[in-house]
Amino acid sequence: MKAPVFLFTITLSLAACSGEREAQDIRDAVASADSDSATVEPVPTPTDPAAAYEGPIPQPIMVGSDGPDMDACGTLGEVANLDPAGDNYLSVRDAPSTLTKERDRLDPGQRVTVCDSADGWVGIVYSKIDENCGVSSPVATEERYLGPCAQGWVDERFVEMIAG
Repeated sequence: MKAPVFLFTITLSLAACSGEREAQDIRDAVASADSDSATVEPVPTPTDPAAAYEGPIPQPIMVGSDGPDMDACGTLGEVANLDPAGDNYLSVRDAPSTLTKERDRLDPGQRVTVCDSADGWVGIVYSKIDENCGVSSPVATEERYLGPCAQGWVDERFVEMIAG
């Protein structure tokens, strides 16, 4: 009776390190070697988290697109034109699409720096605590924003450009 337990243990150990196909081959071999032994439960296959995501892929905010002699982000904006009888907030998203995850909500009057644009959306950088976001100086080449402030995409209809 020790042999089936030993084979079962080996099967589970190998299944953890092997792909599902290899694990099934091992289970089949153990079952045919000793048909009187206890049945081996199938090892669940881990799911691919990327396969479950069905929306647009998150898109980083790019800075420096105006060239090395200009500020990394050259336009200051303010959240405006919201419906006070509606939600009265602006959703910040992971990509320029309503199908992507909402990462934050901005109140009317919130100041933002506009750094990027795509299809009626603007890529913004902002701080709710008046932090220096590091976008008012030039960068050598266009690059992803990696600074200390929050970032995301908002519908450009709700950002009033006030400088730049």
